[in-house]
Parts: sequence; C-alpha cells; structure tokens
Amino acid sequence: MVPPCFSTCCGGIGSGTGNEIVKYFWKKLKTHACYFIYYKKKFEKLKEQFDLLKAIKDDTQQKVEAAQRNNEVISDEVNLWLNKVLELEGKFNNIENNFNRLVRDEKCCFPSLVPRYKVGREATRKRVKASELLDTKNFQAFSLTLDPSTLNHPSNRDFVNFGATKEAMQKVIDALNDDKVNLIGIYGMGGVGKTTLMEEIGRKVKEAETFDVVIDVVVSQNPNIAQIQRDIADALGMRESSNRMLATRLKQKKKVLIMLDDVWARLELVKEVGIPYREHKGCKVILTSRKVETCNVMETDVSVEVATLSEEDSWQLFRMRAGQVAESDGIEPVARKVAQECCGLPLAIVVVGRALRSYKDSSAWEDALSQLKQSVPLNMEEVEEKLFKPLELSYQNLKTAELKQLFLYCCLFREDYDISEDEVTRYAVGENLLSNLSNLEAAWYSDFLLQKLKLSCLLLDSKKAGCVKLHDVVRDVAANLKLPFYLYLPLQGEEIGAGGVRDGQAGDQALEENSAGGRAREEGRPTDPALEENSSGEQALEE
Repeated sequence: MVPPCFSTCCGGIGSGTGNEIVKYFWKKLKTHACYFIYYKKKFEKLKEQFDLLKAIKDDTQQKVEAAQRNNEVISDEVNLWLNKVLELEGKFNNIENNFNRLVRDEKCCFPSLVPRYKVGREATRKRVKASELLDTKNFQAFSLTLDPSTLNHPSNRDFVNFGATKEAMQKVIDALNDDKVNLIGIYGMGGVGKTTLMEEIGRKVKEAETFDVVIDVVVSQNPNIAQIQRDIADALGMRESSNRMLATRLKQKKKVLIMLDDVWARLELVKEVGIPYREHKGCKVILTSRKVETCNVMETDVSVEVATLSEEDSWQLFRMRAGQVAESDGIEPVARKVAQECCGLPLAIVVVGRALRSYKDSSAWEDALSQLKQSVPLNMEEVEEKLFKPLELSYQNLKTAELKQLFLYCCLFREDYDISEDEVTRYAVGENLLSNLSNLEAAWYSDFLLQKLKLSCLLLDSKKAGCVKLHDVVRDVAANLKLPFYLYLPLQGEEIGAGGVRDGQAGDQALEENSAGGRAREEGRPTDPALEENSSGEQALEE
C-alpha cells in the first residue's frame, strides 16, 4: 500500500503517471530500508545459500582431482566456475567478518545504521551471485580425454602436437637415437614453443626409460655457471658441484640426457660446467635458443628449427583457448582474423584466446582486432614485435588495477626466477599494492589474483612448489608497455619503467641512483605516489 502523503505530493501530476512514480520510489525506499532492518535475516539467507554452494564446490574439486588422475583435462567451463566461486568466497568472508563485528559492537553500543545497511545490501547482492552459480553448476562438459594423436599426456598440457611441432619433435628424437649425435640444438622465435617441446621430449624419454637420468636446467640470458652446476648436482644427488666432480659422476651413468633451456651465448660445457658430452658417448645434450647463430657457436651436431604454426593449426589452437564463442555466428570471421594476427606463435594465440573467451559481442572482437593491427614500438626486435600487440591486448583485458599491478610487479623479478607466491604477497602488502585490506585478506586476495593471472596465461606454474614463473618473452614485452608504473626491486637488482628492464650492473646502478627509494622499500613504505593514491582494492571486492 502507498502512503497517502506520497499521493498528495504527486497530486499535481496526472493520476496515472503520478501513481507510477510514487510506486517506484516507494519500492526503492522499502528495498533500502530492508537492508538495515532485516540485515541479520539477509545474512543468514546468504550463509545458507553459500554453504550449499561451498559443498558443491568441494564435491566438484574432488571430481576434478579424480578426473586428473584418470589422465583427463578439465574443461574451461569448470575451471571458470570454480574460479568464480573462489572469488565469491573471498567476498563472503569479508561480509561475514563485517557481520560478526557489527553483532559484537551492538552488544555494548547503540545500533549502527550504516554498517547494518552495508551488510544487508552486500548480503542481498552476493546471494544473487550465489544463486547464479548454483544455477550453472551442471556443466555441459566436465572433462575431456586427450586424443594422443593431437595432445600429449596431461603432465604437459601446454603441448599441442600440430604439424610444425610434430615435425620438429621427430627430428630431435631421431637425433637422440643417432649414436653419432651428442649435442642437439632447438631454435626458433620467442613464444614458438621451444621449451614446451623440449619438456615433452623429456617426458617421452623418461616414460620410455631411454636414458638412466634426464636433467633439465634453465640457463637464461645471464648464465650463472655455479647455479647450473648446482642444479645438475642436485639432480644427481651430489653435494659437490665442481666441474671435475660432475664430469666424473656423469661418466658413471651409462646413458644421460641433459636439457639446457634458453641459451643465449656460447657455454663451455666441458671445461666450465663439467658435462663430458664429447668424450662420453652416452651423454647427450639438448639446448634451446632463439637464434640459430647460438646453435652454431655451440657447435651443435644437429640444429632443429621450431617453425610457427600454419594458419589452420593456429585457428585450431585459438579455438581451443577461446572456447565456443569463437565459432559463433557473427564472431567466427573476426576471430579467424584475430588468430591470423598472432603470427602462428602459440604463446600469442593462447594469451589472446584466453583474454577474449568471455566476450560475446562481435564489437568487442572488432576492437581487439583493431588493437592487434596497431603499430608497435620502434625499438623492439622482430621477436618481440610480433608478440607485442597480442600480449599488450591480454594485459589490457585484465579486469582490475590490482591484477595489472601484480602482474607488472612479477615482471620485476629476474629472468627465469622462481617467484614464491608468499614472497609476492609480502611485497604486495609492503608496497601497498593491495590497499584497504588486512594482512589476512591481502594474503588471500593476492593468491586469488595470481590464480587469475595463471588462467590468463600471463603467469606460468613453476616446477618448484608454491612458485610461479614468467615466460621470458612476456617479461620482455612488459618492459616496453607504456605505463605510468615505476617500481624498484632491490633484492633482485632490477628496474621496470620507461627504460625497460635492466639486469645486473645496470640494475645496481639504478638502485644507487635511487637509494632513497630503496630505503623506503626496506622500511616497508610505498615509493610510487600512484600506489599511495590507489584505493581500488576495496572496490575490487565489491560489485
């Protein structure tokens, strides 16, 4: 029933229109009044619904683990649903904390209308979200059994055995079976899949027990010989890692394969590292590099190029990563052009497909195609040039400021560094990247953001537990993004800003020139004024 005073106020308006206006405002008034009057009931209804959702989520995760044990790949639909539930769980925990605080405070104080209103409103909104997730809990496809002719064992789900990669793999395997070949080079553009190919070859030879020992080591642009030796020694169960001791132990193995990833310049494998691949015929080495010149200076016996994907293979990979939306009417023609703009590079195809999979409107795809066709910075090499726009597009499609800042923060770690998730959280809190959150909330939210970045393929899982990694090409491209973001990371001696990423002595010099900023960081204070003004952490937790 509408109060008489409302009708009187609208007396001068046409009776029909006036009544409609009165009903509209009365309905709004009742809705907002109910937020603080019935806040307890609204929270209890949310909790009841969320407990049901959480139980279904736990059951779903158990099914995921069972499917993975059966060598099945979980569908993106399931992963996205679980990710949304995880996001809602964080928001529910925030509402529950506010509710408990409100109940506790009202025991000794007068009722507080504003906190009641906020709890009631957020509980109502999140209950709608919980209902939507409950309605979509029945998945069209839960998991997929991998076709061995197309995809590899799920232990290396990034590998896709298309024409170019299949040909390269066969050449490397033939070389491994050749007694006259001991040093094999795999080369190709950054982002073409060299590391993934080598990992798949390592998995295959382990499975076939072709070698007694298979060791994989990351070399990087600035190789640390002592670290390379330690990695090999650890794989062999040795405490001593001198070149002489390593050579002695490797000679004792009948057949050993050492895989060196990301080699940029000549390494003295025998004299400096202690890998006796020339004198011990049972010792074989595979290395990856972006340039064939590196294979030449390393004097490889066989050099195998990993070519870019064909147009059709590019489309198949893009379709797998972008989902069914890429094949829908009105979008597929544009989606095919987007896939072509990725230049046959799997890394670009994957990150762009992931970035666009949630867009149902063809205009959004047209905008993405336009962005991909724009020019790139003039100072970039050919490798980064072909990847710049796809990776920039993926970065720009990150939904929140916190996601973008945390990604850029990860880019400050040195190349091929195993980034501890706990370490990222501590830095994020100390740098005030996650403002207006308690330490506990920030720890959860940081973990959630890292999972989102991994889903977008901008971050990779590390082989080291509790760590993530950056593809070196992603890191190189991030250094050339024109962004108002400027940070220093004294512990790693690197910088990202207008001048890009610098390692080693250059990074140390930058730190000396900015010692005040370094001291501020050691004291846990933000050094970037933009970060001090950032208040998007709270906004990201609300609708």
